[in-house]
Amino acid sequence: VVPHVHSSCSASQQQQQQSSLTDADRADYESQIQQLQCQAQESAATFKDEKTALSQHLEQYQSEIERLSHTLASREQQLKKHSLQLAQLTEEQHQQQQQQN
Repeated sequence: VVPHVHSSCSASQQQQQQSSLTDADRADYESQIQQLQCQAQESAATFKDEKTALSQHLEQYQSEIERLSHTLASREQQLKKHSLQLAQLTEEQHQQQQQQN
């Protein structure tokens, strides 16, 4: 029973507070609300612009990573090829030395 009395009491206090708002107060609140809405729209627009810019940077980085990955794969293949050539030359040199001895 006590919580019910309390809630009806606070509800009647809220009604009194709302009805005691003057037209000037209402205009002030509405002005503040409009300002906040405007700020929110500006923030959203700024956020959208920043998100677009970051997305473009991300795409650039991803294409750069792809390019570097291809370059790395190509260099790794060259390295394997050169390593094989070096191993063959070393083997040939070793065989020639054995023939000379």
